Amino acid sequence: MTDIVERLRATAKKLSMDSYGQSAQICEQAAAEIERLRSVPAVTPTEEMVERGYARYCTEITLFRTTAGDALGKAAFKAALTAALSTLPAPPDRDARQKRVAEWCAAAFGVGQASSVEQRGLRLLEEAIEAYQAAGCNPEQAHKLVDFVFARPPGALAQELGGVGITTLALANACGASAEAEEVRELNRVLSKPLAHFAARNQAKNDAGFEAAAAPPSSKREG
Repeated sequence: MTDIVERLRATAKKLSMDSYGQSAQICEQAAAEIERLRSVPAVTPTEEMVERGYARYCTEITLFRTTAGDALGKAAFKAALTAALSTLPAPPDRDARQKRVAEWCAAAFGVGQASSVEQRGLRLLEEAIEAYQAAGCNPEQAHKLVDFVFARPPGALAQELGGVGITTLALANACGASAEAEEVRELNRVLSKPLAHFAARNQAKNDAGFEAAAAPPSSKREG
């Protein structure tokens, strides 16, 4: 991938010297995008992905996008981005990531909280609410949904986790994101920070009353 970046930047320099400033800028931005993608898992390049990337880097180059050179610039960007994506290493499989997250949870929060099903369920709810908020949904409907769900018997946890996964994939598709890529990106971000940072955040939530107590056993519902 370094070779791709170097060739793009060499091309950008030559284009700039030849007074093709806008084309040079496209090459330079493509090189920057490729470097950013080093932390993203290997994925199959899609037309939509390349279109979004190209459009994002052309937002401020309106003149370039209205010329005949736009087609040539887009083709070059697609070729570079596709080549870069194809050279990225495959991410660890999900079971391996689950094991890594479990180790991280135990180190950051302690074995007790890391292995508490109720505590982990509470933190999952928090993240789900944050995704709901980011999707532009309203809090009144969320409160109604909580009452609606808790009016029914609980389901089997493993099956419900499968449902969480399916609805995550559906939401990711609806907003044009890769659930796989975002999960790996977030794991890398979390692992890059000190454990003390997350331990302090977790303690602040616990102190605010968001620490789960063991739930009493109850009957299971299907679905």
